[in-house]
Amino acid sequence: MRTLAVLLLPFLAGCAFTRLETDHPANFKQIFGDAPEGLKVVNSVVFSSGCFLVPDDWEFELYTPPSWVNAQKTSMRLTAQKPAWETGARFPGRFWRPEWASPWFAAGEPAAYEVWDSALTTTPYRHLYLDKATVGRDSIHVFYRKDRR
Repeated sequence: MRTLAVLLLPFLAGCAFTRLETDHPANFKQIFGDAPEGLKVVNSVVFSSGCFLVPDDWEFELYTPPSWVNAQKTSMRLTAQKPAWETGARFPGRFWRPEWASPWFAAGEPAAYEVWDSALTTTPYRHLYLDKATVGRDSIHVFYRKDRR
């Protein structure tokens, strides 16, 4: 029994929470696959837990072609279109950006962003923030996160 404990200890010690934020292109590839031409990853963080580095939560700041944004929005809904009385509405209200988000994540005022979230779930855990000043251009400034909180 002691031998089993000694063998498992190094394995379990490696099964800790991990924050990956130095190799932005590699983080993008881990979550989305190959980046399309014209996509630039500015900032990223991937939170992984477990022994196999399965990504749990992530955040990205991107400049991306409109076609990539449109593909992401297919299963999402525009948050501002939710009525104020609907449970979980982000607008109007005081909450619009998670307090635990990275400092660089959508740091501007709420009115500066078009916000989309997961539509086909009771827990909208994917959030897509589009900088309104760049919507309609060849490259859209995007903040994208997945969290289960």
